Amino acid sequence: MPASIPLRWNAPQPAAVLDWQRRQEVFTRTNLTHLYLTRTIAAGSWTLMPTPTLLTPGIDTADFAARVLMLSESQRLTQARSYSIGPNTTGLAVATASGSAPRERICASRAPGPAGLMIFADPIGSDIGRFVTAQGQDVEVHTPIVAVSWSMWDQEHSQVLGDACPLTWVRRSSERGFIPLPPELTGIWMTFYSARIADTPTIAPDSVAAVSPYGEAIRADEAARADAVVQHRNPDLYGPLTWHNELIVPSGTTFDLHPKPGTAQDWASIVYTTWQIMQQTGRNQLVKITRHAPFFAHLLAPNPSLPGA
Repeated sequence: MPASIPLRWNAPQPAAVLDWQRRQEVFTRTNLTHLYLTRTIAAGSWTLMPTPTLLTPGIDTADFAARVLMLSESQRLTQARSYSIGPNTTGLAVATASGSAPRERICASRAPGPAGLMIFADPIGSDIGRFVTAQGQDVEVHTPIVAVSWSMWDQEHSQVLGDACPLTWVRRSSERGFIPLPPELTGIWMTFYSARIADTPTIAPDSVAAVSPYGEAIRADEAARADAVVQHRNPDLYGPLTWHNELIVPSGTTFDLHPKPGTAQDWASIVYTTWQIMQQTGRNQLVKITRHAPFFAHLLAPNPSLPGA
């Protein structure tokens, strides 16, 4: 089966982004998200994870971390302003960052708001995963990164559960293992989202779209059918995006000049470049910013109680 290499995706229209944000926030609080995050954390496929500072005997670390991450992301999406980035601006940001990542020291004021959800017209990159299936088959899966949420990060924001349950956040390093984040760390939290398989039409139906925690290869058509079943059963609890990775960009630091492609650092540099482009004004202004009225698909659906609906 060929590797899945998505070249484009079915991005929402700008006026529909606010509705996507609402649906994603609801989905973040569902059992499906909890199950996904718990399995991901238990398998070691995570970047940032909260742990209770005062360890409780018998606590399920993966379950605890998943619930805290869900709570923090729900708060982030609730507070967020939504942004739709068109194809020209997306292409400009990707091209600019690929030549050289931003050189200025990272500053929270570069973000267009303290919390936001930004959806790009085209993927800003792909995560390339290489797996060996339970049948011993080597597969390569390309996952397109199409959206990012963010919020400010400091001591106050890190304590999602309040003083009653202080948290210690750790970062996973392939070389150094678990590294506790310093309490005084300030910066910008970013959650990167990938597109659902059904929204990436360039993936061949028989290509491997994912590998399950049990080593089973999942084809693109199988993943799309499974998503369709879930969406049909729970249309109000179905998120349009998939949580993929997370990163804290520390204030006062700089990006690597050439971040490794396919990494959170690379995607973060593109997001930051987008913010720089958005802030340019006057003769240096490269993009046009338009405000859109919100569009709620569920409000515009035919009402069966109305004549002729």
